Amino acid sequence: MIFRDGEGRFYHTGIKKGEINPYVLTAGSPGRVRRVARNLKEPVVISKQDEERGILAINGFYNEVPVTVVNTGMGTPSASIVIREIIENIDFEEKNRATIIRIGTCGSLQKYVKVGDMVVSTGCVRDDGTTRFIIHDQYPAVPDLKTTISILLAAKDVGYTVRENLWVGITHAKSELYGFETPPLSAVPKELESRLKSYKRMGVLATEMEFPIFTILADMYNAEWREKGRPRRVDVGCVLLVVSPAKEEAEHVQFKKPSQRGLIQVGLKALENKNRLDEGKLEDLKGLLYVL
Repeated sequence: MIFRDGEGRFYHTGIKKGEINPYVLTAGSPGRVRRVARNLKEPVVISKQDEERGILAINGFYNEVPVTVVNTGMGTPSASIVIREIIENIDFEEKNRATIIRIGTCGSLQKYVKVGDMVVSTGCVRDDGTTRFIIHDQYPAVPDLKTTISILLAAKDVGYTVRENLWVGITHAKSELYGFETPPLSAVPKELESRLKSYKRMGVLATEMEFPIFTILADMYNAEWREKGRPRRVDVGCVLLVVSPAKEEAEHVQFKKPSQRGLIQVGLKALENKNRLDEGKLEDLKGLLYVL
């Protein structure tokens, strides 16, 4: 059951069923949603909760692709509510496949991943608490391959280069910011320091706070639709802008403010790429060599 009000609008986002376009860009903050919307034609605000709950959703067109951009708040608890209501509200009448791409920020876990670089997630360490209420810890959090390729091709077009300022690999998600990134700020610093070191040793690129809930909910909805014979699918992907440098465990968290322009451009172009792939224009997959 997803909560609705008396007008049929979903309780937390204020959006009605069918109002979400099949290509969705999500950000954490409403400010980034507004910045994305400046790149859309015919932007229209569809949410009714931007003042009460800070959730802003805007519909528009990017190079003729129908796009919705919406913010999810901070952390997986907030994102889990918004992503469910997004999926439930997608208009599947004309297109039975939808795509949701997270454009977010992250902190580096590797010294070679610098502030201003871009990170594309190929899977998540589920170190959050929310996804455990849906599926046990052993279940992986993996994004859709075509969506990931669409993001990488977009990053190339915007001017990013793999292993120079664009990194592809495993990311980490947490439910608490300061305690994880600076273990002495928690009551169990040795435990967190050990975990942090193990993730770094395994080559985890960066840490953020939302993406696992995207993959887990997408998998759950896709499995239910498939079981019921409903021709629907939602794909997810994630690209992150590095705003915090890699640090030693004793250092305090530091954030910088690199330009988000490239992040927004990559997200929008990735949706355009995914639209072409969904329509069967498979020649775009030749860019797969770029990933390798």
